[in-house]
Amino acid sequence: MRIFIVMLPSFTDAMRLNQYMKRLRVLSKAHRRLVCMYCGTKTAALGSLCMCANCESMTRYDNTSLSRKDPTLASSLDVIDEAMAEGKYDDAIAEYEKLYQNREDPSFLYAEALAYIRYSNSENARISYDKPGFMDDNAAVAERALNLASKAKALLAKAISTARKDMAEGNDSPDNAYALLLAQLKFGALRGAKDSVDAMGKLSNTLIYNYSAMLFETRMGNYRQAMVHADAIIRGDDVLVNAFFYAGLAMFKLGKKQDAKKLLKAVSEASPNGSAPALIEEMRTAELIWA
Repeated sequence: MRIFIVMLPSFTDAMRLNQYMKRLRVLSKAHRRLVCMYCGTKTAALGSLCMCANCESMTRYDNTSLSRKDPTLASSLDVIDEAMAEGKYDDAIAEYEKLYQNREDPSFLYAEALAYIRYSNSENARISYDKPGFMDDNAAVAERALNLASKAKALLAKAISTARKDMAEGNDSPDNAYALLLAQLKFGALRGAKDSVDAMGKLSNTLIYNYSAMLFETRMGNYRQAMVHADAIIRGDDVLVNAFFYAGLAMFKLGKKQDAKKLLKAVSEASPNGSAPALIEEMRTAELIWA
């Protein structure tokens, strides 16, 4: 006689997911949108601080207040946001170059590097192996994509050195430290990133620390620890839409695929310009968990 053991879903996991969905519904109904000062993306926010749903830079202004504070920057960000949405990467990069001439902020270097990375990925997507002959066109496209990726890496290295220089000269603001961390993570300088996270752990702002630690633990593949930090953000006062994305990623990596599917669909609806849609497509393709 065979005995079948039915594993009931964990009450704790089910309760957590329900709480997440409630918090996400509140966030999705928020009328406030903060505009990223580095890429122009508008992100739903409950508090006075959020991380951009696109580039993850720190931002504190809505569109109206930023336009009043710095109309030139607001206008440039509109150009960049529209150009990136339309795939006009050269136009966006040219605008970044003009911005950085008067604003030596490492976050602009980081955001421009991301534009180059997207440009490179777009070029790689054009490669086709269905063409006849020796596929010389593919070689040219691949070389262009590689050159774009190299430019991105150079910008990230410059962002790291600029942030470190600023810190050495006394600019130890959370914004500068966080900009350094983003560049280090994208560049792959993980030892430096760990030092940056540890330094931010000494700050009084637990939101910035938890978000930074969540990014680092995710990058290192420590999804249980990443989940701890994502949970702390979601349960806090300043709920960040990106925290739901990383919680969903952690759920997926920890084997809770259906929970991840449900949460990430909701995140995608609340923040269609964020990272959730890309992850959903990755899950659909690689793991075949979609019905």
